[in-house]
Amino acid sequence: MSTRGNYHFCWDGKVQANIYVHFDNYPDREHGGFSKLNHFFDKCEKLRGSMGGTRFNDPFYLSTKFVVFISQMWDNQFKQPSLDFLNVGVMLVDAGDAEYVYKIHCDNDDRPKIECFRMYDGRQVNEKGNLIRSKKLFERKTKNYFCKKCNADSAFFVCPTCKSHCEWKKDA
Repeated sequence: MSTRGNYHFCWDGKVQANIYVHFDNYPDREHGGFSKLNHFFDKCEKLRGSMGGTRFNDPFYLSTKFVVFISQMWDNQFKQPSLDFLNVGVMLVDAGDAEYVYKIHCDNDDRPKIECFRMYDGRQVNEKGNLIRSKKLFERKTKNYFCKKCNADSAFFVCPTCKSHCEWKKDA
């Protein structure tokens, strides 16, 4: 099963580019979000001093390089031509079914800082998937979803109580 994620490439705390990745976005997996980003940054580090450079301080170009990196991963893993993929895309808003959001801070030429947040409750987690209690990405105020399993209203696509997928309220 896919674990969907959005990758926010930020400058000065503001999202400049939003990339959706359809699979392997758990923070604590071998091919998960932190691992994927660190492997990507390692490849970018090798470009330091070249014409293209790392682009660590440019969220637009860095996010574009990330899309190419993900498509090449797809090509290598599934032996598909690089353009024959539907696993990565550029988004205007976060995907409604994303489970994690990664914030990549591109504020200087150093390797970007990564933060990860769970979508269903907005809580920050570390590389091991453990909660970092001090920070929340957002606070949901409206309850536009309904959990059939718990029979309760929810502000999230995934129910915070039972972790099952909620349905959108048609009258919301």
